[in-house]
Amino acid sequence: MRWPWTVLVCSVPLFAQLPLAFHADVNLVRVPCVVTDANGGAVQDLRSDDFVILEDGVPQNVKYLWQEMDLPLTVGVVGCCIATPHQRAVLELFSRMLSPEDRAFLVSAGSQPRLLTDWTNSAEQLRAGPDNVDAPAAPILGEPCSGTHPTSWSRQSPPCGDTVLWDSVFFAARLKLRAQDARKAMLIMADGWDTGSDRGVTDAIEACQGADAVVYSIRVPSLWDSTPLLLPTTGPYRAAKKAKSELQRISLETGGLALAGKEDQMPALFRRIGADLRSQYVLGYTASTTLIPGSHHTLKVKIKRPALTVRARTGYYAQ
Repeated sequence: MRWPWTVLVCSVPLFAQLPLAFHADVNLVRVPCVVTDANGGAVQDLRSDDFVILEDGVPQNVKYLWQEMDLPLTVGVVGCCIATPHQRAVLELFSRMLSPEDRAFLVSAGSQPRLLTDWTNSAEQLRAGPDNVDAPAAPILGEPCSGTHPTSWSRQSPPCGDTVLWDSVFFAARLKLRAQDARKAMLIMADGWDTGSDRGVTDAIEACQGADAVVYSIRVPSLWDSTPLLLPTTGPYRAAKKAKSELQRISLETGGLALAGKEDQMPALFRRIGADLRSQYVLGYTASTTLIPGSHHTLKVKIKRPALTVRARTGYYAQ
């Protein structure tokens, strides 16, 4: 069975053609967003004058509004414990969502960020990726983790521990997604724990925002979810709370969703992600001030029509 996402991507016409000036405007800022009604349903009939964009509190002129339904989907999948039966089952569901034009890659957030499957439109190759998790030939993506920021409560070997989640997300966005000219998303399958990445969640958010990638996190159940909270001030418990909040943060600040559920709930979660991406608008505006590379700018997207809700990333870093 293939998800309806594939059918809709191929059959729904483009709302507005990608403007030719897009490629020439070096200061053009793209803002993917999703608009829903009071019942959570996607709203599809909006125009550019229905939106208000504030950059650093200053209103911007929305020059372009389009939907990217005719562009292929490119997804970076980052997961911890990627070879477990639960993660394999989630990856199986995800792979069914890919159409022949879509592409994805798979990164294992283990003791180093390792690229298990490079760009592929093959569901079989993607599902086979976890078989390479212990293979010495699986290349490290980006710079090897040096272990300069281990968690304070654990004693680790190797030096970065066994889960470099934020290094993995950072390099997946910076080295793989950023150069793509397509609809871009990051799927994180993890409990949010990070045992010693050289980069933190803020760095990962910066990289995802810089790549125009919307992050969808599917939180894997943690041991501490079912452990009686007899020692709520212990290091592991505090780290578990921090892990959950950081997954929520990266999803919120990139305009995505933070989801969680048991294995039998995964099909519904993926249907929600698919509906999100196929109803996505992209707003384009030219920044009213000169952009200094590396500078951070806050974003606030509002919708003028009553009873509607808009979800978009909360900022970006100038390139």
